Amino acid sequence: MMSVKQHKSAFTLIELLVVIAIIAILAAILFPVFAQAREKARAITCVSNLKQAGLAALMYAQDYDETLPGMWQWSPEAIFAHSPYLYPPGWTLQQANQQCETCPYIKNTDVFKCPDRQNQYGGTWAGYGYAYPTMWGSYPPIPGSAYGFPCGPNLAQLTSPATTVMIMDSGLWPGTTACNASTYPGIYSGCDARSGYVYPYVYPPTSSPYSAPWPFHSQKVNVACADGHVKPFSAEGTMVPARPKNDIYGQGMWALNQD
Repeated sequence: MMSVKQHKSAFTLIELLVVIAIIAILAAILFPVFAQAREKARAITCVSNLKQAGLAALMYAQDYDETLPGMWQWSPEAIFAHSPYLYPPGWTLQQANQQCETCPYIKNTDVFKCPDRQNQYGGTWAGYGYAYPTMWGSYPPIPGSAYGFPCGPNLAQLTSPATTVMIMDSGLWPGTTACNASTYPGIYSGCDARSGYVYPYVYPPTSSPYSAPWPFHSQKVNVACADGHVKPFSAEGTMVPARPKNDIYGQGMWALNQD
């Protein structure tokens, strides 16, 4: 009786190349999707952080005669950078993390860290900025000092808290001809600093070559408004509506009085 040999089937080289090509095509399609999903998750975490920081500022105001935190004291980075002027010779990192004006209302200083960046200054997280001059109130002098003590505005001064910027993603540009925040293309260029110090306050877009809202979350900047809610905006979106005054600091959501 004759035996019949069984031949094992195998992929040909062409078939293997086809499979590899299909895998490569699927990877090219899916990797950007995964990257977008990861960025969306980071943006959501950033919104949560700003929500907590904004509510902490409002809780501070309830405890201090309805006056919002000061520009130099609102966050660990802000007070750590400016404590030599207010409390010479300056505060330690531990003092800054525990005694900034919003800190008693926040359980974890990681709230001040945007997950899309690793900026630090002296061990404090850097990346969120307090809106200037919107959140600038009074500046009473410090006896025996060349500096004053910045205080935030009173809640009664905010005619439209829901459309008034308070805290947001803050960028820092070198202010050079090639890289600055004086134009919207410059703000969106991505040439800003991704390490080290970032201003703990933020200027209206195009008003400064160094400071502006940081639109890194799919070209949006997360903004905590003065009523506590958080929403993403384009940088130029914070300047809407235009107001009948020749003052870049009083346009759109940056105007303290919006009547």
